[in-house]
Amino acid sequence: MTESSSRVEADWARQVRGIARLLSCRLVFSIGLAIFAVVTAEAADLNSIPEVIDFQGRHDPPTAPNVWERDIDRSLDDLVETVKNRRDLTTDVAIPGESVREHATGATGDPLFGTQMGEILRGDTLPEDVRDTNPYARLTAKTEDRLRDSMLAAPKGSLTPARVMDMALDASGGNYPIATLTAHSVLKSHTKRGREIIEKMQTRVAALSRGTISQAEYDRQMADLRKQLRPHSEIASRLQNLRADPTATGDKLGPWYHTFGVMALGSVHGGTDATGGVLWEHASKWLGWFGGTPFNPEKASIDAKVAVRTLDPRQLGGYERDRSIAGPHPSEFIPDYFDDPIVKEEARLARCTTAGIQADRAIAELQGPVSAAKIDAAKTKLPTMKGQIAECPEMAGKVATIEQAAAAAADSIIRQGQEALSSCDPQVLSHAASEVAALSSDPRAAQIKNQLERNAPIVKEANGAFEAGNQSYLAGDLGAARASLLRARDAIGGLGGTACPELRERIAKGLDKIDTLTSALDKITAAIDSCDARGMENYRRQLAGVQNPHPIIQEKMAELDRVAARSAKATAAFDEANVAFKAGELSEARAKLQSAEDEVRALNGNPPCPGLLDRIAAGRGKITRIEDVLTQADAAIGSCDVEQLDALQSKLGAASGTHKSFRYKATELEQAKAKCGQQAIEAATSDCVNKYGSGYSAGSVSPTGATIAFQIRRQRMLGARTTMEAVGMPARSTATAHSAAIWASRLATPVVSRNTEAVGMPAI
Repeated sequence: MTESSSRVEADWARQVRGIARLLSCRLVFSIGLAIFAVVTAEAADLNSIPEVIDFQGRHDPPTAPNVWERDIDRSLDDLVETVKNRRDLTTDVAIPGESVREHATGATGDPLFGTQMGEILRGDTLPEDVRDTNPYARLTAKTEDRLRDSMLAAPKGSLTPARVMDMALDASGGNYPIATLTAHSVLKSHTKRGREIIEKMQTRVAALSRGTISQAEYDRQMADLRKQLRPHSEIASRLQNLRADPTATGDKLGPWYHTFGVMALGSVHGGTDATGGVLWEHASKWLGWFGGTPFNPEKASIDAKVAVRTLDPRQLGGYERDRSIAGPHPSEFIPDYFDDPIVKEEARLARCTTAGIQADRAIAELQGPVSAAKIDAAKTKLPTMKGQIAECPEMAGKVATIEQAAAAAADSIIRQGQEALSSCDPQVLSHAASEVAALSSDPRAAQIKNQLERNAPIVKEANGAFEAGNQSYLAGDLGAARASLLRARDAIGGLGGTACPELRERIAKGLDKIDTLTSALDKITAAIDSCDARGMENYRRQLAGVQNPHPIIQEKMAELDRVAARSAKATAAFDEANVAFKAGELSEARAKLQSAEDEVRALNGNPPCPGLLDRIAAGRGKITRIEDVLTQADAAIGSCDVEQLDALQSKLGAASGTHKSFRYKATELEQAKAKCGQQAIEAATSDCVNKYGSGYSAGSVSPTGATIAFQIRRQRMLGARTTMEAVGMPARSTATAHSAAIWASRLATPVVSRNTEAVGMPAI
């Protein structure tokens, strides 16, 4: 290398090292990932195949790192000297089809993005695949086979970069840009095609290991793939390995086509753009921005060394971007550029291949998820494709397929529109309507479009009502939730019986949930309102196992727990009151009933536990009625009111089985009646004696109708006969006389039973 190029390389290297320091961690990871990916992608079965061995260069001798660095520099210096020493070297050429903008891209923008030059340098695009559209690929159509033939004629392992450059210049009439593009195209084509075949081999190995193909089928397919790989492995076997360790990556050809790719970019757009392109590519790989391709340090180092050499005008051709767009025509360097029938046929085949690829892509687009836009795009291309049938007869079948696929796609869109009529998804309706509307030339589209547009507001209303019902349900407003769901159901009812099956089902489930929840709430509320301790405990156990219960159920559960505790105390107090009541302890029973009521009132219900309160009130009423009867009995006993005693005795006798107090009091009444009767007789007798003297005594006393008659006995001696006279006597007092008369009539024994007469007395 010259002193100038060494200085330039040192400057460029400092830039790369700056990025390396920033991304050193990613470098280590990427190197390991790259090595791992390549190594694991190969199986032991492939390592024994000669074509694979030659293509990957795995049997090429390794080189120590320090020796490798020196050898690469020498090899590239030899390449530079080879170019400089060519006496027929030319550096200018007009490239047919190259635009002014494309020619100027190197000075005004990035030559690798959005350019035809970038198309053949970046990614996996091969020049032979784009000859019909790419002027740079078309430029080397005649020179690639010549270079390939020269390389195959060389001994295995003999070709260096300088020797390949010399062969490329021979094939290109000494024109440097054509030579670099030719070498890059040949080497990239063999690299990419060979890699694809090895990937296919690996899939066959995997299929055999899984047992999805037989050994015989595996052998047949592998033999065919080896045959396909052989032309690429033959080229690779002629080249020296630019890798330090050929077994590390199995990528022998990568550094080769990269070397000539950098030189091609420099020859067309200048060394500055070549250097920028190299720096961008490997920095992108470092960052993982290069389509998944890992960073490779050896390839990056070689590319950098080549880029440095393109920067110095004295190194490669003695020029820096002096190629003009109006330079010599390629036919000056390739005399048969236009005259060779093979070239013409290749151009036709390339055009037909490109047309076929475009047609196949259109067919694939129509066979995938369809859209009106894809149909329109295919129909737009049809006139051009029909015009290609004359040159490419095979296009006739593809055009027919596209027309059929477009019709089938339109049928599919119409069918999707018809199916969307039963949908309640606004997005489905909107998409279907727009797709159907785009088929304006299809007579079926208008009717379906109108139906979709009619359904859209109904679906919107139904979904809105359903969502409102859902929100009301979550908020615990079950009445509003039910009303909203019914409104949604009524809305979709206007779409027909089969429309919106999913929403119908969701509405039905929603109504069932509301009914179930309402029923559960009603039962729980009834148990709470009635203070049904057993019922509350039963619901509490049932709901304890429910996961994510509705908030309103959670609230009811909290209320249920609170009421259950209070009602248990209230029920216990009520039961104690009942025991006291049955034992005749009416005061104790009344106190316990009050305790039960206090517990219930503490619940702040509205009304709280009405069932229990009703029973408490009924119990208190019973106690009051019993106490009233007992009080009346005590008053009658105290006044010896025989009528009241008699009535109460009859009343208590009839109810003696209902309460112990009645039985006790009935006995007291019986005793009081006997006592009061004796007192009445004594009072009547005393009255008789006081009124009539000792010759009179009380006889039988009995009530008659509305009067009370005393039979007063007066003894007269009429000769030998005794006569009785009845003498009337007014009562001492109304109540006493009445009672006395009654008790006398019941207890006194008449003295005589003849010659009596009743003397009327006023009734009380």
